[in-house]
Amino acid sequence: MASEIVRAEGIVFPDVTNRKVLVTPEIATNFLEKSDLNRKLSKDRAIVLADAFQRGEHRLTGDSIVFTRRGFMTNGQHRMLAVIIANLDHGLEFWVMEGADDDEIMVQDTGRPRSFVDHLRISGMPNANARSGVAKLMWHLEHGALKNAQAWQSRMSPTV
Repeated sequence: MASEIVRAEGIVFPDVTNRKVLVTPEIATNFLEKSDLNRKLSKDRAIVLADAFQRGEHRLTGDSIVFTRRGFMTNGQHRMLAVIIANLDHGLEFWVMEGADDDEIMVQDTGRPRSFVDHLRISGMPNANARSGVAKLMWHLEHGALKNAQAWQSRMSPTV
């Protein structure tokens, strides 16, 4: 299925395709062999994703596995390594885009990641900022991440 990308000037690039692909560990291995233009792989990140895949938490989203016109994968290497690590016989579906320019990698994944408060807001949580702050404070207190927490807590008392 070919997708046309149209710029504001009306120029159409019909050579760009986006299709749904069932990715098995074998296909993921093949894809990873074409990731020369990508950043360094984080095995820890791939393990986190693989664990989620094994729990059945993979969702097909618009975040495509991206290949350039020359066949280099520029987006999706951590997901592909996770497919290999998870070793699911049935594979997982991903959108695969082919035909990107080589230099697009310089602007992929450069946006600000969603924060905890962003997730609370998106899910409709009232008072998301306050709830996020309280949750972070509780986590820090429970995990000893605040040095000298007792002195710090004394500054939290309300002034009259």
